[in-house]
Amino acid sequence: MKYLPIVIFLLCGFTSHAAEESPDPTWYTVPPGWEWRKWEKLPQEQQYEVVTSQAGIAIYLRLREEKFIELTEKSAKRFTGHYFTCPQGMKPYLVRALYGHGGTGSYDVTFQGTKIHVSHSSLGDTMESTKSAIIVNLPFQPTEVFTHNSVGG
Repeated sequence: MKYLPIVIFLLCGFTSHAAEESPDPTWYTVPPGWEWRKWEKLPQEQQYEVVTSQAGIAIYLRLREEKFIELTEKSAKRFTGHYFTCPQGMKPYLVRALYGHGGTGSYDVTFQGTKIHVSHSSLGDTMESTKSAIIVNLPFQPTEVFTHNSVGG
């Protein structure tokens, strides 16, 4: 019995490392020759995370084949919550995203022309990539969406 905590500790460590997967290459994409200084940052108030109860619908039904989908304001509110707003002259888009350790990081959305780049940085000692989705308000329709995440400790 005195070795039970040690066994549990070791099993938990092996299980977490065994569950790691390589990022899905259709979701994990970095712009060719990407230099962050050449991309404009989309203001945080134009970015909304999809709520947990709607994540499965967003990821596996709506974004399975498409990198982004234009939404109505009503649909965007369903995915994000009642607080969603979209300024005049912009349209809401449901966009692919990835995260490593959600509770320790945040999204950053940048754009260059009509290309957008969604990245997530988080703390942790294991590299993980979990599919997710966000809503962004844009004054243009995207032509390309790049997504990646990074984990550092």
